[in-house]
Order: sequence, then structure tokens, then C-alpha cells
Amino acid sequence: MLKNFEPVFYLRPAQGGFIYRKYPEEWQQVLTYYDFREQLRGVRRDGGVEKKKEVFRKVVMTTRERPAYNDVVNVLKRESARMGREAQEAQEEEERVEAAEREARRRR
Repeated sequence: MLKNFEPVFYLRPAQGGFIYRKYPEEWQQVLTYYDFREQLRGVRRDGGVEKKKEVFRKVVMTTRERPAYNDVVNVLKRESARMGREAQEAQEEEERVEAAEREARRRR
């Protein structure tokens, strides 16, 4: 009898995110990641800048059938690694641009 049971709401933590479904929508594999941004008014007394931790969620994949837990973990790991590489490349490009601008100002 339980094999015919259809959950109306499902939420299960997975490494790096969670599995989510609200009937009748599809199953979602959601990546959770954090971004630290400087607050404009967040200067501490010691002169350091206070960082604000923001939580973001990204639906990585949707399926009609309930995904296996290990498959979800693998998908979330791959997406997290891909996003990390992209962030690193963007940071390196930003540093190259800043260095080029400093060099151009120095030459003036």
C-alpha cells in the first residue's frame, strides 16, 4: 500500500544542498552556496571590513522521478566545482585588469 503513496512535500539535505519536491512539481536538486560581500557600512572599530555571509540556492537539475541520493550528491559536487573554477577565473581576470590599470596610471 505504501508503494502507491505520493509525498506532497519532500525536503532532504544532501551534501552541498538538498533534494526538494512540492507535488505536483518535478524533483529538484538544489545547490546551496555562500557568498561573502563587504558591507558598505560594515567597518569595524579595528579598521577591518565586516563581511556579510549571504546564502544562495541554485536549482541544478530537475527530474520527473525521485533521484537517488548518491546521484544528487555527485551532481551537486560537480556543479560546485564548476562554479568554483569560474569564480577563480573571474577573480584572476579582475586582478589582471587591476594590475594593468595600475601600470597604466604609473606610466602617466
